[in-house]
Amino acid sequence: MIAENRTSRLRRKIKNIKKISLTALLGGLVTISVLMTLTIMVISSYTSQKQSLIDNTLSLNYASAVQMSQTLDSLFYSMQDSLKYAAKYFPEMDYSDTDQLNSTLDLIRNSSNFFNSVALVDETGVVRSISPYSQASVGQHVSSDAAKAAIKSKASYISEAYQTPRTKRRIVFVSEPIFDSAGTYQGTIGGNIFLQEDNILSLSFGSQLKTSNGSYFFIVDKKGTLLFHPNTNRIGENVSKNEVVQKLLQDETGKEQYKNLAGVDSLAGYYKVP
Repeated sequence: MIAENRTSRLRRKIKNIKKISLTALLGGLVTISVLMTLTIMVISSYTSQKQSLIDNTLSLNYASAVQMSQTLDSLFYSMQDSLKYAAKYFPEMDYSDTDQLNSTLDLIRNSSNFFNSVALVDETGVVRSISPYSQASVGQHVSSDAAKAAIKSKASYISEAYQTPRTKRRIVFVSEPIFDSAGTYQGTIGGNIFLQEDNILSLSFGSQLKTSNGSYFFIVDKKGTLLFHPNTNRIGENVSKNEVVQKLLQDETGKEQYKNLAGVDSLAGYYKVP
C-alpha cells in the first residue's frame, strides 16, 4: 500500500515536471523570437539610418561642389573683365615712363584681391613693369611658357598651373591682350595667382576648408593638377588617378562613395567649372 502511494506521487511529479518544462520551453521560444525581432529591427534601423546619412552627405557635398563651381567660374570671369578694363589704359601710354606704369599697375593690383602680382609685357615679350615692383624682372624677356603662349595667342588666356623658372612659385597666369585704336597688338597685361600663398582662391574658399561633418574641398585643373587643397604642400600634385577626378576629366558630374588615393572611404560630390 505504501509502495503504491509512493509510485503514484512519483508519476504525478513527473507529469508536473513535463508540464513545467513545456511551459518554460514555449516561454523561451517566445522570448527568443522577441529578441530576434528586436535585433532585426535594430540592425534594420541602423542600416537605414546609416544609408540615409550617407545619402544626405552625398547630396550636401554635391550641392557644395555645384556652388563652388559657379563661384569659381564667376571669379575667373571677373578676373578677365578687370584685366580687359585695365588694358584700355595702356595703348596711349608711354612705355618709357616707368613711374606712371608702376603706379598704374599698383592701382590695378590693389583695387582688387584677384592677383598676387600684375605685369605689363610689350609685344616683343619684354616686361615693362610689374607690381609689386621687381627690378630683376623689369626689362627682361618673359621666361615662362605660359607668358610666351599668351603673347603668341594675342587673345584672352588662362594658363595651367605651372612652376615659374625664376622664383619656383606655383602659379596660374591670367592675361588679356592690349591693342591700340588701329587694332595693332601692343602687348599683354597679366595677373599671377600664387597657388601656395594667400590668394583669391584661399580667400574665397578658405572658410570652407573643413566643415562640421569633416568634409573638405579641392580644385583641380583640366589635367588633374591640384590648384587648391587644404594641404598647401599638395598644390601642384597631379591626382588624375583619383576615381572622381578621372570622371571630372571626362566631363562627368555627380556624387558617389569611393576610396581616395590614400585608401580612405570617402563620400564625394563633384562638378565641372564651366
